[in-house]
Amino acid sequence: MEKNTISLNNIFSIIGKNIVILLASTILFLLIGIVLAITSKRVYRLQGSALLNLSSSNMQSAQSMYMWYYMPNIMNNQVYLIKSYALMERVYNTFPEEIKREILSYSEVKFTKKQDKIDFISNFILASLTIKPMEDSDVIIFSLDINDPELGKIILTTVMETYKNYDQEIQKEETEMVKKFLEQETEAYREKLDNSETLLKVAKTKFKSPYLGNEAKTILNKYSDFQQDYYKNKINLAEKKEHFKFLQNKIIQFKGQLKNSPPIYSDKINFLIKKISDLEALKISLKAAGYTENNEKMNDINNKLGILYKDFKKEMKNFIDSNYSNGSFAIYQQDILNLLNIQKEIAILNAKNDSLSDILDKYENELTNLPEKQLELTKLIRNVSINEKIYNMLKERLEESKIQNEGVLSKITIIDKPVIPSGPIKPKRRMMVIIGIFFGLFLGLFLIMLKYYLFTPINGLYLKEKFKIPFYLEIPNFSKIKEFKELNESKIKINPNSAIGEYLHFIRLNCEASKMMENSLCLITSPKPNMGKSTVSFLLAYANSLQKKVLLLDLDLKKPGIKTILPELKNKGLFEYYKDDKKKLKDYIQKTHIDNLDVLLTGVQDENIYSLDILLSQRLKDELNELKKEYGMIFIDSAPLNVTTDTLSIGKWVDHIAIIFDANKSTLSASEVTIQRFLNLNIKIDGLIINFKGIKQKDNYYYYNYYSDEK
Repeated sequence: MEKNTISLNNIFSIIGKNIVILLASTILFLLIGIVLAITSKRVYRLQGSALLNLSSSNMQSAQSMYMWYYMPNIMNNQVYLIKSYALMERVYNTFPEEIKREILSYSEVKFTKKQDKIDFISNFILASLTIKPMEDSDVIIFSLDINDPELGKIILTTVMETYKNYDQEIQKEETEMVKKFLEQETEAYREKLDNSETLLKVAKTKFKSPYLGNEAKTILNKYSDFQQDYYKNKINLAEKKEHFKFLQNKIIQFKGQLKNSPPIYSDKINFLIKKISDLEALKISLKAAGYTENNEKMNDINNKLGILYKDFKKEMKNFIDSNYSNGSFAIYQQDILNLLNIQKEIAILNAKNDSLSDILDKYENELTNLPEKQLELTKLIRNVSINEKIYNMLKERLEESKIQNEGVLSKITIIDKPVIPSGPIKPKRRMMVIIGIFFGLFLGLFLIMLKYYLFTPINGLYLKEKFKIPFYLEIPNFSKIKEFKELNESKIKINPNSAIGEYLHFIRLNCEASKMMENSLCLITSPKPNMGKSTVSFLLAYANSLQKKVLLLDLDLKKPGIKTILPELKNKGLFEYYKDDKKKLKDYIQKTHIDNLDVLLTGVQDENIYSLDILLSQRLKDELNELKKEYGMIFIDSAPLNVTTDTLSIGKWVDHIAIIFDANKSTLSASEVTIQRFLNLNIKIDGLIINFKGIKQKDNYYYYNYYSDEK
């Protein structure tokens, strides 16, 4: 290829030349894909779904009070609940022993303690279980990935059923608590009613007058209403305290599974509860004093209560959001909301009872003014009336709780039960084979292009055009020609009619055509050693000496090469010149056996003299500029670029620079980097020479074959 550009035809050509790489890469990864497809474990995905009934009475109650809490928060809370340790422990206890053993067989460790078994089975399930609420709905999707579909079906079915039963159990436990409390209270008030009725009968017989006076009736009617409210509040208060205790115990069950206990109290909330309960108690006192709901003072209290209840809800939201928004604490949200709300109701009921107690004490004092018989009879009638009303109320609520307890249903409805899937989701064998082929093709193409860019042989014409280099020369490989080998022998001249002689004329003509190498300093270098730099420098000097006087200067001070080409010369030169301030450069210039070709060698190396001290000396620069007037051309054989910085240090004060590359060893990318190093230092490259070019090429020196075939 003449240029380092990629067209469609070039791509096909590059691939065609490297088809073995492409085929090998494709076959290799095809085999890898097949092996992985065969050896990979099959993974089955089992799915099920459950509906969370948000229309249940408890849900509707909470939803009406705390709209901000429900959807999507309630759905996310269910996810935390399902994946909680409490539920996983119940799942473990539900499994038959053979299922436990089958799951434990996946562990490399044999467990002896029950807790270790629970932990492993819980982690095994949670690692493969995915719980996700369906967007904009109250449906929860269960998904389990496992390599044994039969076992997976049992596990997922157990998880879903346990979740449903656990929810029902919690609700059942709560209604059972209410029923048990009401049974105890109903029985207690039945006994109170019986006792109060017996005492009333005895009193009526004793006093022989079962009727009350008008004054006693009036006081008793007022007294009875407030006393009934008092006892109702007292019963409600006892029920709320039992409910509060129940929720606390429920939360404590989860606390042991967490590193930190969740907060269940807030100073701001407690402050608002105190304000609300005080105002509710004040309303009862005003009502007892004869104030109606339309009274201005009552309206003011109701307005204040409206603001406080609004602040209470707002503070509840802030408290939940700041403490229960993430992690396993989220499963407490609903219980904490209920707990704080019950805490508020308990405070209000306590305050109301205190207020009602004061009112009842007032009426008790009024009753003491009645005659003794009327007072005793009034109290007995009052007790019977109150006990009867409360007993009937409790009896009615007990019947309701029994019905509710018998009809408790889980708010969880399983919609889709897990079924064994028709096939595995992993491995997708066909896809693995296709990916193997695709990846093999991709990697093969990548390696081919990498090889093209990193290992493509140097392309001199492309570099000449890309970097706009005016002088370009290709030198064949003369190393096997006898005449070339004899150049090292003293005073051997090149036959002008030989192949090398003809090529010297060709070099001279190229130099003249470039109009570059006239009365100037031309530096010759190469990226690395052993690229024929010294030999090419000699050939360039030899060729130009056919028409003009030429000086060949060896500035490769660390590893000079010109002396090996012209061994007959004395080994003296730059080092001796540098040490002797009285000498001039021309004092060390030596004539050669070639007409018009003089040489200046490096001389005997001195370890005490740094090469850069010589190369950067102003004295050397000045004298070389003077020598340009005497010589038609000065060629400088410089050190390789990648070995020392000598060449870059003198590159700025020479007239021209030519770089030599090895046609067999230099790559295109490395050659571009070498040229770019000069350009980055604002040093222009004027010549490009490709050495050891194959002699069978159909190029400008095709005639070499003609001469080399002659005997």
